[in-house]
Amino acid sequence: MIRHTFITCLFILSSCLNNLWAQNVGIGTNSPSNSAMLEVASLDRGLLLPRISDTSNITEPAEGLLVYDRASKAPNYFDGNRWNNVADARNNYVPVEGSIKYVLTGVSTIGGLAVQTGLLDAIGYYNEARAPRVSSGPGQIKGTDSLVFEKEFDGNSIVFKRAMLSGQQIPTMEIQHFMPGASVPFYSVKITTVLVLEQSFFISEKTGRLTERYSLLVRTIGYKDGVTGKSFSITISTGTFGAY
Repeated sequence: MIRHTFITCLFILSSCLNNLWAQNVGIGTNSPSNSAMLEVASLDRGLLLPRISDTSNITEPAEGLLVYDRASKAPNYFDGNRWNNVADARNNYVPVEGSIKYVLTGVSTIGGLAVQTGLLDAIGYYNEARAPRVSSGPGQIKGTDSLVFEKEFDGNSIVFKRAMLSGQQIPTMEIQHFMPGASVPFYSVKITTVLVLEQSFFISEKTGRLTERYSLLVRTIGYKDGVTGKSFSITISTGTFGAY
């Protein structure tokens, strides 16, 4: 009887192991996706990654290894060469494919220095619209708009610095996003009457290159969709819409 029970248990265990090897695994679900080796499902709990204080302590990390880095306060993955943040806790964004470039127009020199007007690589930018609410009536846009612009050190680095120190405005700056291999911008942002308020330098953790961050005040911001051709601009001080 004992021998029969033991053989039965071995058969059941063997069947379970065969199912584990042949099928994907679900935790919290009886029907894991066919595209996943492991699917975790829950309505009120999450997946807790290994929490690492220093990723350099991991010897010979495998490509695709994922951990939570306490130092950067974000999940990190190893791409085979270096560790990368899945999300930057300070500036959350999703990287875009292709390239982002900028060009300055309407001015030839600033402080006696020639402006480089060809398309130059840029890293990124984000906009902070100022629309303070007044005591009566709806929100009313006042003053100018603020735009933070980051780029690698290039031929216009000293020009931007001179513009900030002298208070000289840059008439027009256009930021263009190109999809991989494209010659026409996917979308564009054009700003006019640009005043450089602040400038800071840092070494980019993504590229390892000297990078500059500028805080800009602008009078007009224009947006253009390169796919649909639709565009508009807005003069911030008056709230007036116009052509790109």
